[in-house]
Amino acid sequence: MKNCEYDTVITKVNNLFSKKNTLRHLRHLVEDIGPRASGSEGDRRAKDYIAESLRSYGLSVALEAFEFALPEVEKTEPPTDIETFNVIGLVNVNEQKHGEIALGAHYDTYWKVPNCPGATDNAAGVAALLEAARITNQLVGDFTLRRNIKYIAFGAEEHGQLGSYYHVTGKKDFGKLLEASRTDDTNQKAELYQQIAKEAKPVEGISERYYINMDSIGNTGKFLCLFIGDVKELEGIKSVICKVLGEREHSFFEHERANPLEYGSDHVWYNLIYGVPALCFLWPVKSKNDYHSSMDTLDKVNLESLEISAKILAVLAIMLAKGKVQREWKKRVTERHKGASYLFLDNKQLIGDESGGG
Repeated sequence: MKNCEYDTVITKVNNLFSKKNTLRHLRHLVEDIGPRASGSEGDRRAKDYIAESLRSYGLSVALEAFEFALPEVEKTEPPTDIETFNVIGLVNVNEQKHGEIALGAHYDTYWKVPNCPGATDNAAGVAALLEAARITNQLVGDFTLRRNIKYIAFGAEEHGQLGSYYHVTGKKDFGKLLEASRTDDTNQKAELYQQIAKEAKPVEGISERYYINMDSIGNTGKFLCLFIGDVKELEGIKSVICKVLGEREHSFFEHERANPLEYGSDHVWYNLIYGVPALCFLWPVKSKNDYHSSMDTLDKVNLESLEISAKILAVLAIMLAKGKVQREWKKRVTERHKGASYLFLDNKQLIGDESGGG
């Protein structure tokens, strides 16, 4: 895509972005619904709200239900078998052969703190996701898109990324995931993640070719871009992000090939199991007292961070949906990095290229 076309996409996204609409989502999740621990009434209300919002924006909506059981030491009162959902909204451009772009954010809150409102983690991520979905569905007719765009609000991320694991594998054997998420021993966690990735297989028919995640995005300061995959993929992404940021480019820095166990979120399983490039944006918390606590309230959300996140999601969705990916579906040998291992592909990414060169 030529620079003028980049500018056109960014301009259209900027013009369509609604701060009022984004804040409405944020306030409803944090203040009207409140804590959203998996299986709770708040969790169910959030699922319904997200699904209805996506439908109102013209997306096709599907629900993925799954259940998991808390270990005995964490069972306090019924129900101990928890049911929750992934909410999936599809921007359908009737194009299948080039796969789909997936963007996501988890909507559950930290289950060990019953009164955790989860404003930055991760109502802000969901608010940005919903606004990006609204914008991109309005822009479908303005551009020639090669891929469908899928927006996913994942459940049970706080229990070990169960929702994204289920979406990628179709399996509900969460035992090792729950065990891994509940250990503070980094080496033990790395071994469990490696076992899980080695034993798991992608669900048949999955066609997502890229995954972009938003988690804990509403904080202030510089934000991290956590990337797992072939580093060649990252350069095009960086150029898009820097164009969106403009003069605020100095606020961006990246952590290439991040340890999947560092800032673990739903992007991890896309790469570990499915093998596609996976990206996660987050703003690290300034005070640990606000993280996974009752202090993660609406006033902690930085509105500029929220706006940037929504615009980056929308622009990347359009750019990647316009692009064409060539892939050699041959996995390289497992590479070790900071005590963790992950698989990635030999591939080439030409973001937004419509010249036939990709």
